Amino acid sequence: MKRKKLIVGIGLFLLVVFTYLILDYFMRISIQLARIIDSVEEAEILEEIKEYGKIQGGARLFRVEEDKKYRAKVAFLIDDFGNNGEGTAEMMTIDRPVTFAVMPFMKYSKRDAENAHKKGYEVIIHLPMETRKNSMRGLAAGAIKTSQTDEEIKSFVVDAFKDVPHAVGANNHMGVLASSDRRVVEAVISVLKTKNKYIVDSKTTPKSVISEIARKHEVPVIEMSVFLDNEKSPETIKRQINLLAYSALKRGYAIGIGHVGPLGGSNTAKMIKEMIPELEKKGIKIVFVSELMKDKYK
Repeated sequence: MKRKKLIVGIGLFLLVVFTYLILDYFMRISIQLARIIDSVEEAEILEEIKEYGKIQGGARLFRVEEDKKYRAKVAFLIDDFGNNGEGTAEMMTIDRPVTFAVMPFMKYSKRDAENAHKKGYEVIIHLPMETRKNSMRGLAAGAIKTSQTDEEIKSFVVDAFKDVPHAVGANNHMGVLASSDRRVVEAVISVLKTKNKYIVDSKTTPKSVISEIARKHEVPVIEMSVFLDNEKSPETIKRQINLLAYSALKRGYAIGIGHVGPLGGSNTAKMIKEMIPELEKKGIKIVFVSELMKDKYK
């Protein structure tokens, strides 16, 4: 009887050992397969990045991770290029996709747009729009005004795209008055539709009708989420970037608007660089605005 129990016990032991060895074998195989798949996917991603650089003419290969690791996406949109504003050079050293909004008809508009494009960044037009009746404060190179005819507005937008090379879209600069005027916005959106461009509603006023009219005409549109540097202190900018991350994780994406020049400049560039690793640890991917548009309208 004891001999029989011993044999049964040995048999069970051997079965357990055999099962463990089999499971361990298949586990090792699955790990190897996963590594092979990861290597293939990484190679494909790198190839896509290289192809993007060829298409865009950009020299920079941005660091990216596989999409499956991310829970949300953030686009940094930096306004006011074209003035040679403080922080311009620093912004163009951020090692991630960033979208630059260039003011048209300024001394450095073409230079900034060309430099950004060559470095692989995305360029859009920062369309100046009237903020108060008969006031041109902050609009030195002219603006879209409520007193203009539809044709004058359309001509302004067309000329802006000629002045800012490589622009794939637009957002509004200021524009409390003009962006809430339906006729004015209709004229702007009609040009964007013809040119197959997108628009970001900077939401400088809650009365803005940009998003409503863009959707009506099936022009890709996204509203900005957070202004990063209404105050220039690094602590405030960091707080706003954290708010941007919260917004992105809550809804899946977010756009943060910063500035070159007196509003943010090098402080904004510095804090974006500093905060990017923290955002990525939270599962946030840094992308161009155009990628958010593709996600929204695919």
